[in-house]
Amino acid sequence: MLKKMVTNLSVDNIEFIGSVSDVRPLLKRFDIYVCSSDFESSPISVWEAMSMEKPIVSTNVGDVSQYIEDKKNGFIVNTKDYYMLAKRVVQLINNKQLCDNFGKKARLTAINNLDISISSKKHFDAYTSTIKQI
Repeated sequence: MLKKMVTNLSVDNIEFIGSVSDVRPLLKRFDIYVCSSDFESSPISVWEAMSMEKPIVSTNVGDVSQYIEDKKNGFIVNTKDYYMLAKRVVQLINNKQLCDNFGKKARLTAINNLDISISSKKHFDAYTSTIKQI
């Protein structure tokens, strides 16, 4: 199945968009968000996709596993395991209900953990606790 998917890929399926200031219109067009990085710390693009209710397939980089629970609100695969990455994407393509379920759960995770008010409070608390220790 993966070979068939790759051989059916054409230039018509690829769009080079360059730099954009607002990714939301692009993310709206996506069915699945894939992060295939070998190295990341905190991939903001994944958090943005989660907030847009997109199912996530990501390599296990940075703190992705703090917010994506494998097989609960997305898929996490080992870095450089491109076969499994593709297999998980195909699994979502073939299962609309799982896609929708992961997307809804990913959005809830983003709202509950990555909202700007929550993130700014975490940063403030981290800075103030550091200052108190000095």
